[in-house]
Amino acid sequence: MRVSAKGPLRAGKLFGLCLLAAFVAVTLMSECSFLYPINDWNDAQCFFTVGRTISSGKVLYRDIYEQKGPLLYFLHACVDWLPFESANPFLEIYILEVLCAAATLFFLMKTLMLYTGKRRRALACLPLLVVLVYCSSAFVVGDSAEEFALPMAAYVLYATLRMLCGERHELSRSALFGIGFLCGCVFWIKYTCLFFALGAMAVPLAVAIRERNGRLLGRAAAFVTLGVLTASIPVAVYFGVHKAFDALWEAYFYNNIFAYSFEGGLLERLRYAVGRTARHALHNFGFVLFALGGWIYMLRQKRTAEAWHLLCIVAAVFLSFLMGGRIYAYSLLPLSVLSVVGAAGLWALLACLHPHRQRAALCTVCLLLCAGLSFPLWGRNFSQKRADVFAYRVVEAIDAEPGDTLLDVGFLDNGLYTAGNFQPITRYFCRLNVSIPEMKEEWRRVIRNGEADFVYTGERTLDSFCPPEEQAPYVLLGGEESNQRLYKLSENRENR
Repeated sequence: MRVSAKGPLRAGKLFGLCLLAAFVAVTLMSECSFLYPINDWNDAQCFFTVGRTISSGKVLYRDIYEQKGPLLYFLHACVDWLPFESANPFLEIYILEVLCAAATLFFLMKTLMLYTGKRRRALACLPLLVVLVYCSSAFVVGDSAEEFALPMAAYVLYATLRMLCGERHELSRSALFGIGFLCGCVFWIKYTCLFFALGAMAVPLAVAIRERNGRLLGRAAAFVTLGVLTASIPVAVYFGVHKAFDALWEAYFYNNIFAYSFEGGLLERLRYAVGRTARHALHNFGFVLFALGGWIYMLRQKRTAEAWHLLCIVAAVFLSFLMGGRIYAYSLLPLSVLSVVGAAGLWALLACLHPHRQRAALCTVCLLLCAGLSFPLWGRNFSQKRADVFAYRVVEAIDAEPGDTLLDVGFLDNGLYTAGNFQPITRYFCRLNVSIPEMKEEWRRVIRNGEADFVYTGERTLDSFCPPEEQAPYVLLGGEESNQRLYKLSENRENR
């Protein structure tokens, strides 16, 4: 490990710079920021609706159904508690995103300095890391479960690489507890993201076993477990108080394992996983190329353990794709932190230059790379108004009619609950990817009994959810067929 004695950068100052960089990145890239009227991504809307619902007193999973982890919804429940008002209802989530991004960038810079030394000129790579992680297609528009797993991925990568490149292959008690705590948090956000940490711990544990370091193994088991248990306390208390552990098991574990995964044999799963991963890797070629370059850098530096370390992380994440079976653009986001090793390789590539030329060359290369890799920013519509957002246009049509209850089964959550400030009237408030018979039966009951004043079905007709002869007297709002169908009940609630 090369550490420079001159030009040290204090942790507080480094975190402050990372916080500033995080503010700029999240403000531009996340639709939760004040530059946008709303985050209209379906997943983000689902999290937001569930958070608002449980903050109003309903019990997660038992009264309102979604398939991600409870901690993700607890974070979104804060939107009704924090004293902020904004044109964008996601402002509180935006604040959480900035803090998470600052922590992620801080640990990435600490990782970079393991190989470059604690020099101020390493800060030239900070904008590059911002672009590689937060201007990638995997970031989507912000507020994904994988985004909130990034601090864990960045810290685990830093702690394990520090162990492997140090003279003593040790992990401190605080590092092990931190790994356990962050992994516990991620377990209750989206447990498949933990495969990153499992892959990252493979080589350090193998090194400890090879060196017969029983003290480290015992300490790791104790303090990682303690960290996981500490992070699990709020979840245990919440579901214990509401006596809803059965709902937690059904929604978060059983249905995700048996009702959400890709159907097919091992060969079909492998073909699907390879194809989808390759497709999304091409869309995120920036951090993929830097991660690959970092691996080559480790090999050329004869850092065999660290090269195997990176391979184990990628293999473990791919294994989660293979087991889960559903792969989306944001699934690759935790792997974006591996690009920091490529940044270290870029630094080493320019190290042969004269010190004055090295600084100028590094700044120039990073600037050019930032300009070329930040292309997702080029198509962003920062001037969008609420009147241009689909959900607000639909709610405008709803407000012109009598009624105050809504069922949205178009696909996921289209933002109608947020735009119209509707509270879900049923446990299954939208159409999810997971296929559960009870979900369809619940919609059929609501439509049959006319419990919703409005039903949004998207491209499908109402007949897709309930036979015509069983339907309450719903009529198509506007009187014509389209791919955005909104139905209203033709009689007042008092006359039913």
